[in-house]
Amino acid sequence: MDVARARRLVPAGLRESAALTGADALSWLDGLPDLVVASCARWSLDLDEGVPAHGAHALVLPVRRDGRACVLKLSHRGDDVRGEVTALRTWAGRGAVRLLDADVEGDVLLLERLDTSRSLSDCPPEEVSRAVGRLLRELAVPARDGTPTTAAEAEQIARTVGDRQRRLGNPLPERWVTASRHAAELLSTRAVVPTLVHADLTPDNVLRRPGAGWVVVDPKALAGPPERSLPELLWRLVDHPAGRDLPALLRSICAAGDLDEELAREWVVARTVDYWSWAVDVGLTTDPLRCRAVLAALA
Repeated sequence: MDVARARRLVPAGLRESAALTGADALSWLDGLPDLVVASCARWSLDLDEGVPAHGAHALVLPVRRDGRACVLKLSHRGDDVRGEVTALRTWAGRGAVRLLDADVEGDVLLLERLDTSRSLSDCPPEEVSRAVGRLLRELAVPARDGTPTTAAEAEQIARTVGDRQRRLGNPLPERWVTASRHAAELLSTRAVVPTLVHADLTPDNVLRRPGAGWVVVDPKALAGPPERSLPELLWRLVDHPAGRDLPALLRSICAAGDLDEELAREWVVARTVDYWSWAVDVGLTTDPLRCRAVLAALA
């Protein structure tokens, strides 16, 4: 593969995301074609048929190595990529996408290829409950030393959510800000077994392994209780059929995964309000409505 061909693989949407992120992301994007070429040469990869995918900070290309279908993921996330590699190596394919190779310094990963034609948001509530409950128990293995903790995250929420509310002119209902701060204070001191947690478990981060079941991708690794994984899931399901009855869905997931429903609710309140105020701060419009809907459903 040459640089000119690699440049044509970069979607316009990724450049738009990089422009919103800042100068560092644009600099990374400018060097991306060279990184694609170097990574393909390093790991003896052939570009495969299929449309390149991207998020706000990553490009994913379908490739083959020795005839095996894989994806090449190139990210602009720094320490997040290191945490992702550690988590994927710890899980070793059990409930998570298999990591085949990694260039941590270059933020480049080679992963098994999954079925992207269907995500968890397309499934009925009972399948969501079974899949998520099973995955959260399967992923709940001991976290490695040095993994950031959910307790530290909760402490930060307790310390900052009220200040952000005041700085923004009190855009959120005060009762929810108070509830978030109170829940976060409890969570920051609650004794839990430090298991490895996927802290960005959106429905689109749960995909099918061909010929097998659901597995997770794109982990943000934390050490704490598996209940911490639920807020992001509920935000994204609230406007899908699976999320029409969020209290029932939460109960079903907790039952399927043998989770503590009270602990799960505390995390949903703490994180949802925190994310809601952050989303208002950066000018998002849809996500604050989702957060409001989640909290209203669970009130």
